[in-house]
Amino acid sequence: MHKRNNSSIYIISGLYGVGKSTVTKALAKEIEKAALIEGDLIKLMFGGKNNLRGKKC
Repeated sequence: MHKRNNSSIYIISGLYGVGKSTVTKALAKEIEKAALIEGDLIKLMFGGKNNLRGKKC
């Protein structure tokens, strides 16, 4: 991976079971300063716990 001087946001999306978690974990290992934020956490920030369709928080 090339060193970057700027900030970047990578959004990995796709269907269930296609390897999103595998890709994001590999990408995070390659990037010096990385944060993995799951989609459910973003839903909580913007839509509240009722937006998680049956998942208990």
